[in-house]
Parts: sequence; C-alpha cells; structure tokens
Amino acid sequence: MMLRMAAIAGRTRRANTGGVHGTLQGRVSPEIHALAWKGAAARGQSISLYLETLVEADPLTKGQVTGVMPRRSRVPTGDEVMLQGRVRPEVCALAKTGAKARRVPLWRYLEILVEADQGAVMHAEPEQTKQLDLDLMSA
Repeated sequence: MMLRMAAIAGRTRRANTGGVHGTLQGRVSPEIHALAWKGAAARGQSISLYLETLVEADPLTKGQVTGVMPRRSRVPTGDEVMLQGRVRPEVCALAKTGAKARRVPLWRYLEILVEADQGAVMHAEPEQTKQLDLDLMSA
C-alpha cells in the first residue's frame, strides 16, 4: 500500500476529495508568485491548499460585504509567471464569484488575495538545519 504524502516535505496535504479537482490559475507578477509560496510555507500548506484557504476566507465569496469594492488594477508587464493549484470545483466557483464582485480578472483576484494575506507578508525564513560534525575514528 502506498502512502499519500505532500509534494513538499513538511507541508499539509489537502484532504482527499474523491479525485475531482479543477485548476485555479492565473499569470501573476513574480513578486506575488514568491509571496504565495512563502505564505504557503508559513502556514505549512501545499500551494493548492493555500489557494483554497485564501479563496474560502474571502468575505466577498460569501456575499458578506456590502457596497462597492474599490477596483485595484495593474497592467500586465509581460514578465508574469503562472500561479496555479488544483482545487475543488466549488472553490473555483467561489474564486470566480470573488473576482466578479471585485470587477477584476481572475489573475488579479489571486494577486489581491495573496497581497492581503498577512501570513505571506509576515513570513520569516526558517533557520537552516545544522549539519552534524562527525569525526570518524578508525579502530
């Protein structure tokens, strides 16, 4: 029997959802891409679970915010990289709802979520593991 584990050691794997997943993706700036990976590492999650967490935590996806959200626009510069994760279909639908509520494309919505995540902004690099200094003694 093969044990299922996260792709990156030390990260939490998403619970099994029966194999039905969609891809949530968008071309984001390299800074946001790096920030997303740091945020996932800070939470100890895979990038897919991290994106699911951000989308599900957005109050706009649940219709809890009233009034008009300010539109935060950014013009693509051409050096964008792909940020993607395999998420549950309902999370894909929630992300589309959040992007529509903010009146921005999906890629910009992902940037907004990552920028707003305090875990990504406050991330501190973990200490490097120290190697053991072993002296081999001959008998």
